[in-house]
Amino acid sequence: MPSREKHTMVADKLSAPTQDEIWGRMTPAAWRRAVYEDADGFFQGLVSNYQDLLEDAVARVRKDNPSGRLVLIEVGTGTGDFLFNAKNMVDFAIGIDFNPEFIEYAQARRLEKPCDNLVFVHEDGRNLASVLNARAPAWIWEPDVTRVLASVGNTIGILDADTREAFFDQMIAVAGEQGFLMIGLWNAHDFPQAVERFYARNEKLCGKLNRQQIDYKRATLTTYSGYTTQWAYPEHVVADAKARKIEIQQLDTQFGGVTYLGKVADAQASNTSRAYYDSEDAFEFYRRVWGGENIHIGFWPHAIAYTSQYPGPEDVKDAAQGSMDNLLDHAGIQAGQKVVDLGSAYGGCVRHIARRFGAKAIGVDISVRECALARERNAELGFCEEQVEIRQVSFTHTGLADASVDVVVSHDSILHAGPEREQVIAEAARILKPHGRLVFSDPMQCEDADSEALRAVYDRIQLADMGSPAAYVRFGAKYGLVHTGYIDLLDSMSRHYQVIAHITEARRPELENFISSAYLDSMLAGLKAWQTAVNAGQLRYGIMIFEKQ
Repeated sequence: MPSREKHTMVADKLSAPTQDEIWGRMTPAAWRRAVYEDADGFFQGLVSNYQDLLEDAVARVRKDNPSGRLVLIEVGTGTGDFLFNAKNMVDFAIGIDFNPEFIEYAQARRLEKPCDNLVFVHEDGRNLASVLNARAPAWIWEPDVTRVLASVGNTIGILDADTREAFFDQMIAVAGEQGFLMIGLWNAHDFPQAVERFYARNEKLCGKLNRQQIDYKRATLTTYSGYTTQWAYPEHVVADAKARKIEIQQLDTQFGGVTYLGKVADAQASNTSRAYYDSEDAFEFYRRVWGGENIHIGFWPHAIAYTSQYPGPEDVKDAAQGSMDNLLDHAGIQAGQKVVDLGSAYGGCVRHIARRFGAKAIGVDISVRECALARERNAELGFCEEQVEIRQVSFTHTGLADASVDVVVSHDSILHAGPEREQVIAEAARILKPHGRLVFSDPMQCEDADSEALRAVYDRIQLADMGSPAAYVRFGAKYGLVHTGYIDLLDSMSRHYQVIAHITEARRPELENFISSAYLDSMLAGLKAWQTAVNAGQLRYGIMIFEKQ
């Protein structure tokens, strides 16, 4: 659907048109008449196909999760017709588009036939998670909710490469392992027919055709108005989905389209970590109790004298800051270096790295909501991407270049990679420059730990086991990382869990306004399990230091 993203301009001895000139021709009414209302139109069969594919997705969801809720999110909603036709199939639908005129048109149509479960917003799909945090009900992130992310009508085909990548990153992240992606492009095999039956017949829509700007082999077209579109060959669409680890459940190439329904094939590390942190209850708990800026274990070097007022969330925040400084003190970061934080959460550590050292800091985290809030916080505090960058990806596949990073740090995150902890160490080694440093803290088990004695802890973190200091040393050696030091901080971990339990119990009536009672019960039981395991000598906690050979 139409978007105000940057398009290729025609340079055939014409002055480049402004965006207003381009989109002034592409009015919402003209678009809707050409695509949806023309009985002899090129896309009539494709429009009905979209509905059939969505019905299939709904049937799959209802079969697997009959009591769950279903949310439909369309990126590049245009006139909103796809959502108007789908609103009765889902519990909530939201359409997002960068073009304000199209959103106004869709909103006006919605007012004609009011429906409580349908919303249209003028926003940028590159910031999808942040948009949903601000404009959609909070329950869309709850565990029983399946999110279907749709981008049809060749929205993807009119975006520049960077914007297209950002759209896919956000849609994949928001869909999660339970959700679906419905992507609809236009079929390059039908492009010659479309030139005559659609573009040539709709001059008011796309502007007068310049035949010299039509590339039939590549299936691209640019009009005098500056409108540019790319059609896609089915085999290219399938290959692109595979590269993005999208498992295509159903593919349709009829009626001028290439449309698929797919699921994200997330790695175990992504699934485990996202499930642990991205539920609504977890999100609220870590934000309200754990300090709000950093959600790792705090540094408590001395015994704590408890009172009704101490310690509280601000003290947890201070302890987390102390823990972060303690870890960074061992990282040897210098101004101008590039530093990566694996498991960056709300971005507190990467912002601190940029402030304290003048280094370029890159945060890597799988949590959609935490990355969205980290970006918002960065903007509020005046950090640009050249200083602090947030990547919503798994820390087993950061997407960073080989030997491109000076220091990798991680704060209490690697355990959540589960069976892929070794892959995290391998990825850190891959991106580190020679003599670069990996410095991380992590809750760990003893080398000879009793798995039954740790069963309650494993259940709490949804894992079958934990790493050990010796295991990490072995992993490091395998990938060219020399272990150079270990700082024991087990007392801090023990005190931290006592503090969190103390605050949770003291503030429980207030917390239950935001967090379910069942989650708080589970959290307190989990904290007790951690403390029991510490007292039984089953756990280790400290800072591991490595240098790349």
